[in-house]
Amino acid sequence: MRNLIRELAKSATVILSTHILQEVQAVCDRVLIIRQGKLALDRRLSELEMSDSILVTVDTGLKKLKEKLWGQADISQIEEVGLKDGQRQFRLTVAQGKMTETLPKISRTCVEAGWNLYSIQPQVQTIEGIFEQIANTEADQSLNSLKSEEAA
Repeated sequence: MRNLIRELAKSATVILSTHILQEVQAVCDRVLIIRQGKLALDRRLSELEMSDSILVTVDTGLKKLKEKLWGQADISQIEEVGLKDGQRQFRLTVAQGKMTETLPKISRTCVEAGWNLYSIQPQVQTIEGIFEQIANTEADQSLNSLKSEEAA
């Protein structure tokens, strides 16, 4: 079936509607996710897998991290995404194509600041993770909408 889809796709647009994300990765070039009748995502699969974010886990707060790292031109956003046992995880958004040169700069800055650096890695995106994010975003919006209606 996969070979048939690939063969047909050479001369026509093939639309595959499935909830089996493994099949999407195996045969598709482009992904569209429709949620509650609305287009939630429209991207090439190759673009989805590329990430412009770095996950950094250290023992300092957001304010201090921003003070040290914000001046670096390659970083455009810093947000805290988790806290566990005094270790804080941050997502840093870096300029496209600057991942390789930015990772060592961040490591060096953290060590020079005297922080314990527990981990630093590019954020890997999977289609499953993206699908989950979209589903959770929609669920959060629905919950907020219900709370607003109850308050009114």
